Amino acid sequence: MVGEQIGDEYLGKKVVGDSLIRFVYLKKTENLPLSWIFVIYRNGDGWVIPNFQYQRERGKSFPRDYDAE
Repeated sequence: MVGEQIGDEYLGKKVVGDSLIRFVYLKKTENLPLSWIFVIYRNGDGWVIPNFQYQRERGKSFPRDYDAE
């Protein structure tokens, strides 16, 4: 169990060309961090979210290749 939610935090993004961006957010819980990864893609009609995932592994919660803002 992850426990109660205690907050959220924006970790960063990775821009790949003009049509792909990956955002990473941290969901803070009582017992462990969860990282949420959203991939957004610009098609001919605008931006869509073709993929999102969450990860519980500690090392994957802090990607090294993201631009901190």
